[in-house]
Amino acid sequence: ISISKSDEIITKLTDMYMPGGSSALSASAINTYIACPLRFYFQYIKGLKEEETVEEGVEAKTFGTIFHDVMNNLYYGFKGNVVTPEMLKMLLKRDESIEAAIRDSFLKVMNMHEITGRNLLIKTLIKKYIRQTISFDSKIAPFDYLDSEKIVERTVELKEGFSLRFKGIIDRLDRTADGRRIVDYKTGK
Repeated sequence: ISISKSDEIITKLTDMYMPGGSSALSASAINTYIACPLRFYFQYIKGLKEEETVEEGVEAKTFGTIFHDVMNNLYYGFKGNVVTPEMLKMLLKRDESIEAAIRDSFLKVMNMHEITGRNLLIKTLIKKYIRQTISFDSKIAPFDYLDSEKIVERTVELKEGFSLRFKGIIDRLDRTADGRRIVDYKTGK
């Protein structure tokens, strides 16, 4: 299937992604275009979505969403403060807080009140990732915890007279003695 780039499509793209437009390009949108321009057309230009299915198990995307949510919840109280190695070591000792944050995220993300079966294994893996992240952070602390899950949007001039709007989410923003850091949690490939 081939869709020609008609004036109507070009106008819609311009209205969406140029400065002053109704939207901004995300990394997901760009990756979709690179992988399959036709999928980009249907999803982002025509606004068609894939049919939602009910997940009985935790898929990779959901795994990442739960991980991000737990990290955000555990670190939320640090916002605007200097995070020390001692604070993070104390957090690691509060296993019940980590467990509660994971349960809350499973409920929020998957509407799952009880974690059983395969999802219990996934919960254990998420907990391991959480503990590894906190442990790593304790080794690079102290740092100022500035923000998390921050939505950013910027206009970038690609060539003279041609700009596009881009958006993304910063998983964590902090500042160490070496400067500001943008932390991007990775749980997938």
